[in-house]
Amino acid sequence: MASTTRKKRPCSKCDKAAGIFTCSGCQKDFCYRHVAEHRQELNKQMDELTTDHDQFQQIIVEQESQPNCHPLIQKINKWEQESINKVHQAAENARKQLLTILATHRSKVTNDLTHLIEELSKARNEDDYVETDLKEWMERLNKLQKDLNAAQTIDFDTDNSSSSLISKIYIHGILTDFFSRTIGDIQIIEDGRVIVHGQTNRNAAACGRDEYSWGQHRLRFKLEQLRRNGNFSCGILSKTAQLESLLFYSQHTYLIYQIYNHSNMATAAGEKTPCSICQKAVGVFTCRGCGKDFCYRHVAEHRQELNKQMDELTTNHDELQQTITEQEARPNCHPLIQKINKWEQESIDKIHQTADDARKQVITILGIHRTQVIHDLSCLTKKLNEVRNEDDYVETDLKEWTEKLDKLKIDLNAAQTIDFGEENNSSTLISKFSINDASTDIFYQTVGDIQIIEDGKVAVRGPTNNGAVEIRCKGEYSLGKHRFRFKCERLLNNNSFSCGIVSKSTPTKYCYFQTTGVYELLVDCNEHIIRLTQEQSGNTQELKINLDTCPLPWQFFIALFHANDCVRLC
Repeated sequence: MASTTRKKRPCSKCDKAAGIFTCSGCQKDFCYRHVAEHRQELNKQMDELTTDHDQFQQIIVEQESQPNCHPLIQKINKWEQESINKVHQAAENARKQLLTILATHRSKVTNDLTHLIEELSKARNEDDYVETDLKEWMERLNKLQKDLNAAQTIDFDTDNSSSSLISKIYIHGILTDFFSRTIGDIQIIEDGRVIVHGQTNRNAAACGRDEYSWGQHRLRFKLEQLRRNGNFSCGILSKTAQLESLLFYSQHTYLIYQIYNHSNMATAAGEKTPCSICQKAVGVFTCRGCGKDFCYRHVAEHRQELNKQMDELTTNHDELQQTITEQEARPNCHPLIQKINKWEQESIDKIHQTADDARKQVITILGIHRTQVIHDLSCLTKKLNEVRNEDDYVETDLKEWTEKLDKLKIDLNAAQTIDFGEENNSSTLISKFSINDASTDIFYQTVGDIQIIEDGKVAVRGPTNNGAVEIRCKGEYSLGKHRFRFKCERLLNNNSFSCGIVSKSTPTKYCYFQTTGVYELLVDCNEHIIRLTQEQSGNTQELKINLDTCPLPWQFFIALFHANDCVRLC
């Protein structure tokens, strides 16, 4: 009887002695002398894994004890300070611009007021004024008063937008323009403030005096009278263009009508009129101002009335002059400066509140995320302690636990990718932002010909076309809001895919059918809704979930319908 002998394999360490022990982890053979050495190497790897585990646990403890030191909190703090600086700068620029406008406007009023007081002083010294003079000067003084008060109508516009937290501020200057040139049957009256079309029906036009090359300007006007079914046109004219071009480019007319009725009653020649005061004596003196007749006794009394009116006019002048002086002495007390100050403070308060809300939201998100990582780490810690005490582990175990620890590190650091997305707008000074709680879920379970790659972030369908295949994520969701952002990297001929939620306990699904692109699915467990948004178009669809047919907890799923379709979680 022949004996059979098994061929012995050499020790994987010394390659000399026979390997009489086979490691169930690495499947290598070792001689008796090197078994202990191999075990020591495994113990060293276990020590390194334990050290790595402890360091990771320390990082989590530090994050818990110092939540405000998180990089995202620092980013919000930076946004807060930069936004406040922007508001300060915008308010300061607005104040400077407004003070310049007010000073320029006030200077013009002061200049006109100086000319008026010179006329008043000359007329008073020479006692050379009548009612018509006083009326003219009073009208001019009232106009200057209105011009000065017109500065109160300077305002700043805020362009409101759904994407704006704080809009830019715009200062609009004071209109001091007036009509200066005409063409056609049209007349300028009231110091250039009014134009009146004549009796003809031909087009006519009037043009302002001022020229504009930069900034924003508002020209406010009123159509006081416009013929029934009549038209007018308004706009701008290049300085280099001829005024006549207004008649050719438009079939409409700039029209502001005013009706003036003048009644002139002539006194019959030779008819004597009584004194307008006593109505007894004959009026032998006629005033060139009011056109009334006075007897000799009442001429002086009439003059005293004119002197009283002159005194009142002078007092009004002095009061206006004092108002101008006070405005010059305290420019920052102007109501519009106060309005800018109020806007500045309210904007800063809004920034503080927005940043504070964002910090709370981020800390809450980080806390929830960290809690899940701590739970998974505790399970790993328990397992490591058990196998170390029992000395029951091999290479495959160490590899598995190292991968789990690395994944937990990735999951914890994934919270670092939470970001706030700003929306930029030309009219926006400070944009709104929202905290995006990106899911760290991974693909986990498949049905059909589909493969999971890149650590659970990518799913690729196989080459077959035998119906739909499905892949679910690992996470289970029962509370709060969760966002799943994914990209369809390849769909055959831009064909559709399906995505949504599936109940863990029942086969019921709620889903959408979509085409290629980047999407975000919001799963709101509190309100029992899911909302899918395509990033490129912004199109959104929302579904209300019936908990009777699709009870919590939910899982995110995607179904692919054609060969080689590919989707990535991002």
